[in-house]
Amino acid sequence: MKNKSQYRITAVAMIISMVILALLALGASGKVKLSYTAEVTVKNGAVEGEGRQAIYLKSPGETCSFSVSAKTDSTLKSEVTFYKNASLTDAYTTVQATADKSVTENVNVTGDSLFVTVQQSLAEGGKLPDGVYTVDYDIKVAGNKGVGRILLMVLLMIVVLVLFLMILFSEEDKERQVSKKQIRLRRKAYMNAFYTLVMLVLSFTLLSASVEQFPFTMYQAGIISIITAATVFFMTADSADAYPGIRRKRGSLIMIFGIVAAVNLFVAIFQLFLNKSSDITPTGNGVLGDWIVNLVIAVCFFAMTMEMLMKNAREDGRAAAGRSRRYAQKEDEDYESVPVRRPRKAKPIEEEYGYDEDVDL
Repeated sequence: MKNKSQYRITAVAMIISMVILALLALGASGKVKLSYTAEVTVKNGAVEGEGRQAIYLKSPGETCSFSVSAKTDSTLKSEVTFYKNASLTDAYTTVQATADKSVTENVNVTGDSLFVTVQQSLAEGGKLPDGVYTVDYDIKVAGNKGVGRILLMVLLMIVVLVLFLMILFSEEDKERQVSKKQIRLRRKAYMNAFYTLVMLVLSFTLLSASVEQFPFTMYQAGIISIITAATVFFMTADSADAYPGIRRKRGSLIMIFGIVAAVNLFVAIFQLFLNKSSDITPTGNGVLGDWIVNLVIAVCFFAMTMEMLMKNAREDGRAAAGRSRRYAQKEDEDYESVPVRRPRKAKPIEEEYGYDEDVDL
């Protein structure tokens, strides 16, 4: 397959993926859904304990409607209450959860948080044998995100798509100006980064499916996977001299990467020790907080900075060794070019006097 065909296939795949993601995001915009199963213990004809669970949800808009349904024994009733804050004192509305879906009217919501409590109790006059019962809840909140946010989301997705297409075709033009060895080294760097990304995404996926309290949000898992794979790509490409432009700008990159590492490390420490609050989302508990993202970014940029510094040190060492060899070789050449005066060889007596001459002894 020719290079043009490969780049066209990649560009088409990127466009199709971005369009699908945009349509899914638009379809899900302004909706929050939570489905879970609660276990309720009945003992001595009553629900044991308070029989109440508290749930946190992100508000999908300034005006919301609430939809609730529950599947269980009809004798076991549930009340779902939506509160304004964690104090659970000021409620928006209370909905009886039954097998039939109950939908409320639109309610004005202040802030970005919704605190939901689910209370189980026995219906008046109802009796249940002692035991543990399950209740399957389906809670939905529909709100208006606003046209502005939707347009901003679409605009950001278009910008990301255009940026990646520009990088893709710019890479195609550069491949015509470099050697085949550099192209092979670049492909090796891409391969290493791709395998790193796949393994991280697979690890996060398996953890989210097997660990009951998954500590990462989708945002955290995605950013950590991308920044780690990009770090592997940069370090592999720079160590192999796959991109000559990095060498020319290495001093500036070292300074910029060092600043980024220091800033993210400061933010991570600040969030970890001073800012204790963190948002809890249905796609992950997020108990670690976003400081984990800043910490990973700091470590990755610090690793890239150290790699470039060591690369500079190695190159300076090789350059110094080369200069020493050239200087020693030049001294040898200069020494060999100087004429050597050898002592005059004495003539034999036969040549100096000859046998035909009379010699006074």
